[in-house]
Amino acid sequence: MPKKRHKPEEIVTKLRQVDVLVAQTMKANHAFVAIRMLFRFARQRRLVEANPLEDMSLPYSARSRDRVLGDDELRRVWTAAQAFPFPFGSIVLLLILTGQRLGEISGLKWSWIDERKMTISLRSEITKNSTRHTVPYGAMVQAILDRTPRMAEFLFPSLDGTAAYVGHNKAKGKLYDACNASLRQDTRDETADMDHWTLHDLRRTFSTIHARIGTAPHVTEALLNHKTGTHSPIQRVYDRHTYLPEMRAALKNYEAHLASIIRA
Repeated sequence: MPKKRHKPEEIVTKLRQVDVLVAQTMKANHAFVAIRMLFRFARQRRLVEANPLEDMSLPYSARSRDRVLGDDELRRVWTAAQAFPFPFGSIVLLLILTGQRLGEISGLKWSWIDERKMTISLRSEITKNSTRHTVPYGAMVQAILDRTPRMAEFLFPSLDGTAAYVGHNKAKGKLYDACNASLRQDTRDETADMDHWTLHDLRRTFSTIHARIGTAPHVTEALLNHKTGTHSPIQRVYDRHTYLPEMRAALKNYEAHLASIIRA
């Protein structure tokens, strides 16, 4: 029996339905994470006794991504971010340089930064695994800090200065457009676009580059504040070494490698 052939308009309708379903699942997951973080914050402030979502899983299983930006793509994103207005451009540059998560960088406070020791100490209420995370930074990060205006408690404040910047969604679209415009200009192809990428892919790219330049896996995990990976649970209990010297050396090598990519 021959297979039924769908009309083009039927296929378009099905694709739109899939897009709507994907958007709904993503919104549900994002809402769940936001509410869980809110309860964590409230528990830190002793406003609630427990976080009812702490041991619950995401409403929908997130599909694992493996997107890593190539050197040319990373250079294009870096160049676009440098030309992007404050604060989003600086946030993207710090994502590339530190490998930390978007919420952790956009929520940075000046009091968490020790410019003498050149370290950033993320508080447990802002990290994904609720673990305080101290990570060193290099000269390229310091250059960004030096030109960041000190207008409020936050490095990247909201318009009234009382909270962290939250205008990511609108800014992301403009950054993607700038990267695609650059690609089209270089290739002289008006239809050229970068393959789909997200800001979180910069974190995966950071990790991949560290593997390329020979950073030990456990040092990369320390940089990324991963709870699991090369260390067993028993090792994590007994190994309290912070790996700060190793992380600092790895970041120095990373910045040198990144600079060569940008200059190419």
